[in-house]
Amino acid sequence: MRTLFAAIALCAITASSSAQDRDFYPQDTEAMWQNARKHMNLVDVSSALSAEQKEKVLEVYMQAERELVAIDHRYTMSGHTAEEDAKERAMVIANMDMIANKKLREILSTEQMTKWEEASK
Repeated sequence: MRTLFAAIALCAITASSSAQDRDFYPQDTEAMWQNARKHMNLVDVSSALSAEQKEKVLEVYMQAERELVAIDHRYTMSGHTAEEDAKERAMVIANMDMIANKKLREILSTEQMTKWEEASK
């Protein structure tokens, strides 16, 4: 029982000490909007989005931009080496791509998604 309690306490301490400003909320910038619009336009060129789809796809990519800024902030605060950050960042970005594609599948028709997947190879 003591061992279990000690393990739980250790986990709590580790989690709280590695939080590193978890209350960071990135502010939208014009550069973020431009990048999100650029990605939305790439999808639009290949998939001929409706106005409603454009809004939804733009929000998918704007959310990705916010997450990238938050990740950059986290890495800046982490004290990791550049190599450690690059390795972790690659995994995070791959995961973000999977999430964005899942969201796009909910927005685009099957035909549009097929066109987008072909164009984005």
